[in-house]
Amino acid sequence: MADVSFSLILEIFVASLLVVMIGYAFVLNRRLGSLRRDKAELEKLALNFHAATERAEDSIGRLKKGIDALQERVEKGESLRDDLLIPFRTRRLGRRPVGSRR
Repeated sequence: MADVSFSLILEIFVASLLVVMIGYAFVLNRRLGSLRRDKAELEKLALNFHAATERAEDSIGRLKKGIDALQERVEKGESLRDDLLIPFRTRRLGRRPVGSRR
């Protein structure tokens, strides 16, 4: 009888360990599925971020070109302004502008 009860207790213990392991496997399977879904979303996010970064780099290049062109126009405008102000400056000082007859 002691043999049977020890055997029965051992089988119950092994069966309960199997039930616990099946439950753990079920939980682990759900978490792995969630991780796979999150991985796919993360890959999409990384691709979108990469595309946005490339667009930003292109925009920065265009902005630099625009700034250079604008700087050239500003310099040209300042030069024209200085050329236009020469007659007014010379009159204030009492001198005749170059090329004027008087």
